Amino acid sequence: MDKDFCRKAILGAFVQGYFHNLRGSLQGVYLPLQRIMLNPSKYLTEEGLALFQKMMSSLDKLNNQLNIALADLICEDEGPWDLFEVMQKEMLFWEADLRFKHKIKKEVIEKYKATVKLPYNILLGLLCLVEAELYHALNEGSELKIAISSEPKPCVTFSWSGSLNLQNLEKVAELIKPYATLNKNENSLTLCFNQ
Repeated sequence: MDKDFCRKAILGAFVQGYFHNLRGSLQGVYLPLQRIMLNPSKYLTEEGLALFQKMMSSLDKLNNQLNIALADLICEDEGPWDLFEVMQKEMLFWEADLRFKHKIKKEVIEKYKATVKLPYNILLGLLCLVEAELYHALNEGSELKIAISSEPKPCVTFSWSGSLNLQNLEKVAELIKPYATLNKNENSLTLCFNQ
């Protein structure tokens, strides 16, 4: 049997199992809250109702995030994917890190329209490997520019202000080699897809 197929099947089942358990726990929170929602005046003061509605909104957001995360993890559609759109979505993902959201100035620009034809979960995984190495190394107050281009291949170039210590870049480059290459200059890193 194909070893790669088995690995993907096992990891896919593993991830789906985790999400199933997370959703179960979330349902356990929702059920008593729905009971309160049916008759809020019985259980809550006016101030409590406002807090309750805020809490329900946060739970709905969490549920949506879990659904999106699972859909992204198991999506093997090959696209083509618009790199500019994907990178904008990536910015929203990384802005869950409040330091990155508020302390790093960011800009995504599209020099030339570029698309990538890869399974969506692989594309997101590649970007996350590179971004995790880069974004965690950025200093507060850094400026980050992300440029999308298509010549000669679909590429994403990350440029930043200041100096960075990217300790695991060689390991990341080796991991992504089947799909893309990484080229680093003093203040930039270019990820080019093998297409």
